[in-house]
Amino acid sequence: FLWLIIPATADLIPLCHQLPLSHVDIEYEHRHNENEVLVRCTCSTNYQTGVEMEAIVGATMAAVTIYDM
Repeated sequence: FLWLIIPATADLIPLCHQLPLSHVDIEYEHRHNENEVLVRCTCSTNYQTGVEMEAIVGATMAAVTIYDM
């Protein structure tokens, strides 16, 4: 479901332009000893711009989903 949310970043953040993403990957790592979950979101595009906002939205939504469960 996160692949549906990440492209909507421009709808969530003011002045953020919509990008055609060529790749989205989300990884989770449960660190039992530290009682934490590491979430990593990687995005890429062929455009001449960064995709840091899309990656932040993806990681944030993944973390909120884990917290909710």
